[in-house]
Amino acid sequence: MTKPVLAVDFGTSNSYFCKCPSDELLPSPVDFIADRTGMDTVVLYREGRSPLVGSMALNTWGEATEEERRSLKLITRFKPEIDRDSESYRAAVAFLSSVREEAEVRHIPFDPRSREVYFGVPCQAGGNYLDSLTSAAFEAGYGRVKTLEEPIGALLYHISQRDMAPSEAMGRVLVLDFGGGTCDLASLEGLSVRSSWGDWSLGGRLFDDLFFRILCERNPGLEESMDEGTSYFVHWYWSRILKESFSTTMARDRSVLWSGTAGVYGGIRRLGWDEFIERISDYRPTEDMIRSIGGDCPGSDGPENLVTRLENLVLGCDGADSVILAGGSSLWPFVSDLVQRIMPEARLIRSDQPYGVVSRGLALFPALKNKNGRTLSSLRRDMHRFVEEIRTDVIDPVLEDTVDRASYDVASLLIGEAVIPALEAFRRDGGKISAFEKRVTSAMEDRKDSVDRKVTEHLRSASEKIPVMVLEKLALWFRKNGVRSMPRHLELALGEEGPDILSALDMSGISPVARLSSGMDRVAAVLAGAVVASICGGGGMALIASGLPGLLLGGVIGLGGYALGRERIRKGFRDVSIPKMMARAVVSEGTVEKAVAKSKKAISDGLQDGIRREWAAIEPELMASVEEMVRKEIAALSMLNQLEGGVSRED
Repeated sequence: MTKPVLAVDFGTSNSYFCKCPSDELLPSPVDFIADRTGMDTVVLYREGRSPLVGSMALNTWGEATEEERRSLKLITRFKPEIDRDSESYRAAVAFLSSVREEAEVRHIPFDPRSREVYFGVPCQAGGNYLDSLTSAAFEAGYGRVKTLEEPIGALLYHISQRDMAPSEAMGRVLVLDFGGGTCDLASLEGLSVRSSWGDWSLGGRLFDDLFFRILCERNPGLEESMDEGTSYFVHWYWSRILKESFSTTMARDRSVLWSGTAGVYGGIRRLGWDEFIERISDYRPTEDMIRSIGGDCPGSDGPENLVTRLENLVLGCDGADSVILAGGSSLWPFVSDLVQRIMPEARLIRSDQPYGVVSRGLALFPALKNKNGRTLSSLRRDMHRFVEEIRTDVIDPVLEDTVDRASYDVASLLIGEAVIPALEAFRRDGGKISAFEKRVTSAMEDRKDSVDRKVTEHLRSASEKIPVMVLEKLALWFRKNGVRSMPRHLELALGEEGPDILSALDMSGISPVARLSSGMDRVAAVLAGAVVASICGGGGMALIASGLPGLLLGGVIGLGGYALGRERIRKGFRDVSIPKMMARAVVSEGTVEKAVAKSKKAISDGLQDGIRREWAAIEPELMASVEEMVRKEIAALSMLNQLEGGVSRED
């Protein structure tokens, strides 16, 4: 049985820990503080006692007296320097060791020695950094850990949550990880990092610093009243609480004025979004912030526009189909606004807890691989049967329904507005059958646009319905086989005409009116045949009622019918003028009903033949598109299973 997983997102300002079984997609973040995921990446050394980490370290430092702080040492922002500075390396070991020991004290199931451990690493990390990180983890009691690039962790999390289909994850994805200490960006394609860049000075701590400055401005004398330790505590603890409260409020409603308090250290009243944007567009760091980050601190050489600084980073991406926002600072509303303005066509994806997505995704990695491995063979084995089922259960029924509805609507329109009025005029006035045919044809041609619109409406409905139904069926099939995520839409590859079914159909070959205008229409011919048949069969009462001309005409019809055949007689009478009295007698209500029924069938048959003929021309490409989409999802799952975490080297 494989081991359960422990994943670590070791951050510059905050770190996150997450557990997960190796065979179930059930990530469980480790919360060392109630109602808060993650912990501050800080270490407080105490003479003669074990170090403290996280908020306990900050609280102890902030509440200590000046005398007590002489035996304390607070270390922060050590993660980026572990491969270049021995003190930072020792701080990393102390931090990771203390987290493990704290979990043991609290009886939290955490023990890394009984788990497969994954650490997330920045894409820019070189070999020396990886060696230092894995060595520190080993020394801290985490065993021989595996590493995986942090953007891959974010991607895996959103795949597991059905936010992205595997095939979408294979496309162009930008991961923007805007955390407490840094802003890292990575461009991914095919589940591989193609390029990465970032700003190791741009992070949430700048906003903590901004709120500290605002707090001091709104509370005159506060800064002078604090000693160094208290100032640090207010700067990096209370200011962060104020910042997060403001950000949460603005995410709901940017029109309100926010107020918040910092315990006994005062508060900030009536801060609005416009003032905040103005301040971050003209950011001026405090001296403490400059000392903390160094010469690369934004604003150290003059006021800095933090929005523009972030914008320039996003502009470094040459395009993306999807953008994943990770890191706690991505919750700022201006971040999503900026990304959508730069990439309006890209799909924006963000968790409700973006600060924890990397550790959760890393924790899910083995479970995703195990689950995918069990389903791939089943999907491949069943693919051809499933694709054929798409034809029989989706495409054929939709086509049948579309043909029936379109035929009914078109026949009703043409019969009601072209055939019946022409037939009534013939009953009333008589005349030549050829003239009757021309009347019907002309009336139908006048309504060609109306007919084409009705046919197009039905085909558009079908072209929109088919991809949705295919995706629904595909989702059921995938879920049955253990795959949780699906693409948002079906990309149909129908040659040069594009992905739209409707645009791929030749409407000129479908319209019955178009066929009429070229002399191929059957509707008028069927009606004319019905009229002639009534006359030919009227040797009895119908022709007698018409008087002497009718008797003479009936005799000619009768003799000619034996010699030439009925069809020849029909054609011969196209240009015979039928008297009014004879027309009224011959074209009875029963004849009209029969003619109308035949006309409806002729129109329906013509339309159905046209639709089916044109549909048959594109169906192979349509089915190939469905099969290709299934293959893409299977291929993407296979690529997920080929991902491997790097294994550390034991000291």
